[in-house]
Amino acid sequence: MSLQTCQFLVKQRFSQLLPGGPPRAMAVSGLLLLLFYVFSFNYWSSQYHSDLHLPFAHKWRAWSSGGTDTDTPTNLSHVVFRIVGSLKTWKGRKAYLESWWRPKT
Repeated sequence: MSLQTCQFLVKQRFSQLLPGGPPRAMAVSGLLLLLFYVFSFNYWSSQYHSDLHLPFAHKWRAWSSGGTDTDTPTNLSHVVFRIVGSLKTWKGRKAYLESWWRPKT
């Protein structure tokens, strides 16, 4: 049996299994993986509660109940910049940063 005959038989069986060819097979497998991920993540997150969402829930409850926030007010020393991007955009960003940045305040 030649390689071309094997390829033909595989394609023929594959097209019988899932009409629409490889693009449809990729879409179906992607959908199945997505559903598996969503349901498995939902199961594990309900079994073991993560504390990642608790700060947001705490802030939301404090804000919605009219509670006061005990954090210190934000000042310029709290602001941290991470300049990400190419050198081509630095000219525009530099002008923007210089327009409001005041050192030692």
